Amino acid sequence: MLKLRIVNQIRRKKALENKWFLYNIIDMNPGLSQYDLNKKIGWSLSKINYYVRKLLKEEIIKGSTEIVNGRTHKSFYGKHMMEFINWDEISVIARNKAKELLFKPEFLTSEIQQEIDEWDCIDDSDESED
Repeated sequence: MLKLRIVNQIRRKKALENKWFLYNIIDMNPGLSQYDLNKKIGWSLSKINYYVRKLLKEEIIKGSTEIVNGRTHKSFYGKHMMEFINWDEISVIARNKAKELLFKPEFLTSEIQQEIDEWDCIDDSDESED
């Protein structure tokens, strides 16, 4: 049972490495088709298709389809890293961390505490409007 678990971990690690290797190739060479990827990295078309579908499903790459000389041509493009960042989540985390670091209870006056409480009410009402 332990051997099977180790083998499965190795397979998952290799699959993750393959997926990110393919992402890097697509990101560095935007507009390649699966056939172009096959020629560039030497993987079988079925292996490339498998990982491209995974990357598309996870929205890590983008695909486009166009007709060239009467044939369908699918091209793939890596998403820019800025598209992966959830800026709203980061601003909430930063605001909470700033409150935690700057407004430690032993340094708060009642006036400052009242302002912080008002900020929390404003934040809660903003979230409920969405």
